[in-house]
Amino acid sequence: MNDELAKHGYLIFPFLMNRFIPRFFLLTAAVLAFSASLCAQAPPNDNCTSPILVAINNGGYGLGTFISATVNISTATLQAGETFPAYITNRDKTVWFKFTLPTTRAANICLKRVSAINYDNFCAFTIYKDNGTCPPAQGQTVIGMPGQNQATCSQNLCLTAGTYLVQASISNSVPVSPAVQFYIQIDLGPPAVTNSNYDLGSQASNSGIISSASSIPVGFTTGCQSIDSAAEICTALPNNGAQHTQSTWHTFTTDNFVDYIGIFMQTIYSTNTPVGFRLYQGNVSNTPLSSLPVIDA
Repeated sequence: MNDELAKHGYLIFPFLMNRFIPRFFLLTAAVLAFSASLCAQAPPNDNCTSPILVAINNGGYGLGTFISATVNISTATLQAGETFPAYITNRDKTVWFKFTLPTTRAANICLKRVSAINYDNFCAFTIYKDNGTCPPAQGQTVIGMPGQNQATCSQNLCLTAGTYLVQASISNSVPVSPAVQFYIQIDLGPPAVTNSNYDLGSQASNSGIISSASSIPVGFTTGCQSIDSAAEICTALPNNGAQHTQSTWHTFTTDNFVDYIGIFMQTIYSTNTPVGFRLYQGNVSNTPLSSLPVIDA
């Protein structure tokens, strides 16, 4: 009789207390457990095989500020095999970011917080040169661009061409709730060191007027020059010039009596380094490269 009444929606209080409340608690517990599993879902870049890509415009040659998507780092996990420099102590959970430079740049990389609560001192990040291994080994950390054991910035004024991984990490001291959200910011500019001589067209060397029987040497140090776009790549070089990611610019003026000009290039420390050149007509110091005709290459 009681079961029949219950089927039709009649509530008999003592009966309900004895038989339905435990079922109600079990159902509620199941719903809460399911909700908690949704809230604790790891971010999409939890693993180094699926890093968030920071896109750089102009085919990767762009200059300026570039910002990643924002992620909830507090729900991240630690991937098996991850390594950290000894000074990185905030390393219980990690997320990954990735960017590619086709040429040398002055780079400033920052881990930025979105959340109102300040957990900057419980965060860290490390920058690796990507060689295809995941997770990257500790030996792949970028020389001259140390990781930071807090949410701050790291700078390298001559970051060479390549693909890079940024490993952002936090300590377990950061609670899962409320969500702690971070992103990375990459500021890129022309190389800013002494061995970037004549890097830009506006910085070209000027040998003045070349007359008969003139020999004008121009010496410079290489190692931290860049290129402005893929248009500068000399595809006649080995591997279509893919490894030649730096260029220098030099200008000279001819008088009316020059019938022959020889251009010779020599390296001091290596005799087997392939070098390419193009000869343009016009002054790259004050004229867009795209408007200068190629005379020889």
